[in-house]
Amino acid sequence: MIIVDTTRGAHDVIGEMDRPSAKEMIFDNAIYIHRGTQYVVTNLDLENRRCYVEQTDVNYFTDALVKRDIKVLEIDERTAAAGCEIVVGDILVRSQVAKFKKLRYQTHENVGYGEISLPEEEMHTRAVVLVFSEGSRAGTAVESLDATEIGPALSRIGTLVRNVAPVFLLCDPRDIGVAERVRDPHFEAAALYVYDSYPGGSGLSEAFLTRIDAILAASLDLLRGCPCSEGCPSCVGPRDPEEEIDGNPKEAVDHFLAGWLEEASG
Repeated sequence: MIIVDTTRGAHDVIGEMDRPSAKEMIFDNAIYIHRGTQYVVTNLDLENRRCYVEQTDVNYFTDALVKRDIKVLEIDERTAAAGCEIVVGDILVRSQVAKFKKLRYQTHENVGYGEISLPEEEMHTRAVVLVFSEGSRAGTAVESLDATEIGPALSRIGTLVRNVAPVFLLCDPRDIGVAERVRDPHFEAAALYVYDSYPGGSGLSEAFLTRIDAILAASLDLLRGCPCSEGCPSCVGPRDPEEEIDGNPKEAVDHFLAGWLEEASG
């Protein structure tokens, strides 16, 4: 996708982006930042591979709400490690962008929503799946949570992994995808998918498997070392008042991850 600046009658090419990323980042009315300058997307033309933008000055950025459906295509390896069952194989990722949030700079306060109407995207890629099966340490840690805490806690574990794993895999955070399932239909248990963000895979999911112990330990260190009280973008993500966790979400994640790694919480 070619990004074209049309401010005040101009027609200057200022960037480019792959099609899957464009659907999630430069949809109509999205805020696009290029070299410190803010632009608003006026039209995303997928057919002609053009995205038209104009300069703007607003106090928020946009974040797409992406619905992902994952189907396991083939399992190459299945083993027990890191206190859970680990599966390596091929998956099909279907992504649908339906809405976006407007988030204020600095505070990440939600100041509005917008609708997105774009076709679904499909990608065949490689993944490693952490299955929190019954009887495993991770499965027991999930069962120790209150029913209302399981979904938000798993989601925040995904955020932690997304923040920490690129340091060990030597990649950009956008090179991997993370998806959480409270009860995965294929494995019939809670699961965490870590997959390559490129068709066919790029080897990052297999690399994740070789560093999983270090990544999980570093995730717990980041969680406990972060000075925030209830979560922030640097650790488990900022607190969302719409979530169902009544107490401190950061403490719920600490309890789950500590139980998974067989450490005393605190």
